[in-house]
Amino acid sequence: MIFLLAALMSGYALGSFLPKNWKPYALCLPVSLLVYFVTNAAVSAVSQGEVAFPNPGLSLAAGVLQTPILMLGVWLAQRKAKRAGYGN
Repeated sequence: MIFLLAALMSGYALGSFLPKNWKPYALCLPVSLLVYFVTNAAVSAVSQGEVAFPNPGLSLAAGVLQTPILMLGVWLAQRKAKRAGYGN
């Protein structure tokens, strides 16, 4: 669940700080791989005391599976920005 929460928060940050077009969605896959790598390193360092890196196949599969969660975060951030600007 920590991995999914980190992916959702990263997607929300992408949607908040980048322009409101297709670019945040295009960055979701590379950011997803980076988020999985960093989160996995942090969790393994806390639980085992040393950083254990996963094999590349597992990282790629987890990154691809986390991409829709990042896209959901981007969509939520853009939706909130659109709602906030609607009354102005």
